[in-house]
Amino acid sequence: MRLIVFTCFFPFKKSESFLVNEYKHLQPHFKEIQALALYGDEPNLSEAQLNYPHLHIHAPVLPAQVTSLKLFLKGFFNLAPFHFHLFDFFNKKVFLSYKKFYIFLSSLLVTRSILASKGFKQVLTSLPSDTSQPIVFYFYWGDNAVWILPYLKKYLQRHGIKSIIRFHGSDLYEFLKADYAPLRQLVFEQATYLCPVSEAGYTYLKNKYLAYQTKLLVQRLGVNDFGLAPFSTTSPKVIVSVSNIIALKRVELIFKALQQLQQPVIWHHFGSGTLELALQAEVKKAKPHLTVHLHGQVSNQTLMAFYQSTSVDVFVNVSTTEGVPVSIMEALSFGIPVIATQAGGTAELVTNEVGLVIPIEQTPNSLQAIFDRFFKMALPNQLEMRQQARLRYLKLADAKQNYAAFTNLIKGLQVIPSERIF
Repeated sequence: MRLIVFTCFFPFKKSESFLVNEYKHLQPHFKEIQALALYGDEPNLSEAQLNYPHLHIHAPVLPAQVTSLKLFLKGFFNLAPFHFHLFDFFNKKVFLSYKKFYIFLSSLLVTRSILASKGFKQVLTSLPSDTSQPIVFYFYWGDNAVWILPYLKKYLQRHGIKSIIRFHGSDLYEFLKADYAPLRQLVFEQATYLCPVSEAGYTYLKNKYLAYQTKLLVQRLGVNDFGLAPFSTTSPKVIVSVSNIIALKRVELIFKALQQLQQPVIWHHFGSGTLELALQAEVKKAKPHLTVHLHGQVSNQTLMAFYQSTSVDVFVNVSTTEGVPVSIMEALSFGIPVIATQAGGTAELVTNEVGLVIPIEQTPNSLQAIFDRFFKMALPNQLEMRQQARLRYLKLADAKQNYAAFTNLIKGLQVIPSERIF
């Protein structure tokens, strides 16, 4: 069976570390796995092929540091079709909303860039004419590359290709993007399975697209098991957060709340983003009781080594929207309690047995009170919480278990030869 994976950055960047993890579980089970990344640099092809010797890597569609002008030139000046987008433009009345028009235009340019790209043409020429050979297109995200699906109807039928789409958070919830998801119904018509990573995502899609309910399957992500983290009851308390430093993650809110505590605290944050410089300036004002370490973007290997060697009292996530955060899965795997907002599928991982589930609406004062509440817990209660965190991981986020189930789903897809279309 051939598995062709459509990604944003993998295998050129480490930012899709969860997909790196998943690939390691998928690779032994398929005769061939190909990857087409939306962003990357061709000079890095050889490096990526060294890192993934069993992966056939196609030329990336767009440069890693693509500008709006480059995207426009690549997506506009080619002969790729656009009729489905034209239909969507009028059917969804995109012209009535500036935000919708911006999303539409981005979708149109990205789609045409993919269809006209060297990498995608490599994918098509690699398809065997023999329909008895199973082929699965696996779209890791529910936006970007999936927009090509309506344009591939003939190829899907001709080669008996099945398609699977994962949905996380920003690629799933339309209310995050002006209540508009380009070509969504047309994409769903062509997809074999629609796989949200959470029950919350499943419920959202079921309620909004009831006609495609039979295609919906929850397929959870997972993280590898590196064992339990060390734990010390000595002061100061250690808090960890892992996320991009962008508006919806509200990392500065953590800092403002910790500033108001009355006890020594060490805060480690892993991740970078557009608001990183502003946060760096802010933490220079940290009060004497608060020690801040902004580690920036690090490899998953570095983060796992940190957990293995550091006593962490609690992990915190105050994002306003989420799929099912891999960062929380990782913390739970080490037996670290979690304080997190009820965003997306987070509440499926975090319960009051493994940490504290808090409302999305937070102020520095309310979050500071939550930290105080956690740190005042009796030691036996904290130890019980750590044990329950580990058990929660084993039940819901164990990579070995979850990716085995997903692999079986892919392998179970049977090719149904159809009439050859020319």
